[in-house]
Amino acid sequence: MIPDTIVNLDISELWKIPLEDKVLAARPEDETGNFTINFPLCKDGFVNPTNYFNSGVIVINLEKLRGNYETLQAGIKFIAENPQYGDYMDQEILNYCFSKDMVKLPKKFNLFVRSERGNTDSKIIYSICHYLGLGASLNLNMNDKFNRLWFSYFEKTTWFNADIIAHFYEEFVKFNVSQKNLAIQISALMSGKSRAFFTAAPNVDFIIKVFSVQEGEEIIPAVNQESLNVLKESMKASAGKKVYFILISNDYYSLRADLMKNGFVEGRDFVNAVQFLSDAHGVPLDTHNLLKAL
Repeated sequence: MIPDTIVNLDISELWKIPLEDKVLAARPEDETGNFTINFPLCKDGFVNPTNYFNSGVIVINLEKLRGNYETLQAGIKFIAENPQYGDYMDQEILNYCFSKDMVKLPKKFNLFVRSERGNTDSKIIYSICHYLGLGASLNLNMNDKFNRLWFSYFEKTTWFNADIIAHFYEEFVKFNVSQKNLAIQISALMSGKSRAFFTAAPNVDFIIKVFSVQEGEEIIPAVNQESLNVLKESMKASAGKKVYFILISNDYYSLRADLMKNGFVEGRDFVNAVQFLSDAHGVPLDTHNLLKAL
């Protein structure tokens, strides 16, 4: 497992946080509760949304915890019997048991990197930086202060060695091969077919410029639910004659599921246009697989 937390402050600051008579101290996932209100435990009334905490960094009063053995056991039993509340397992158990018996930590002691990207405050990195399982929170862009911080610590560990470089190279070769295979697949896919585009209305000019859209190539602006119906009808009418390039940002995968449910095939009838875009278009290189190789 890749470590996802960097302690970039004097840890004694955290130890000095008074636990009062509480079992633990932790940072709330969302101080406003606007985000956590939809978490199952919060939605069903077991935990106040403003109290739901992240278990990535916690300080535990061990004496108090041992005195709450039965409460903890009951929490484990509850989550085991109600898997709909177990997405984050240990976090859900701890929240179920102790969300009313905790001290709220300032965010510097569990800074969610994904939420702080772009923050220009130079002091904010003096924190316990939580990369939230890495994923979208870490990439190879060394111009970003959080990425550079993680790697500056990683290079000091015993895990940073020749094998790491070898794994990284092997993964890069795989990535390069996959990109070339994609180009070949698209070449074959487009044989005897024309292009069409489905994108959010504000992106139409962008699509025309980046994909050099020619006169007569169809563009369907995504405005509302009716736009999706227009897309489906157009795809039915031009089956086997057009390939639809879809650019709908975060909604692509739900749209893909809908289209496949209606008999359309990804890679034959439609493709995700995002995979053809680069940093120059505002779409960063996805380095997740390269990082997994580390």
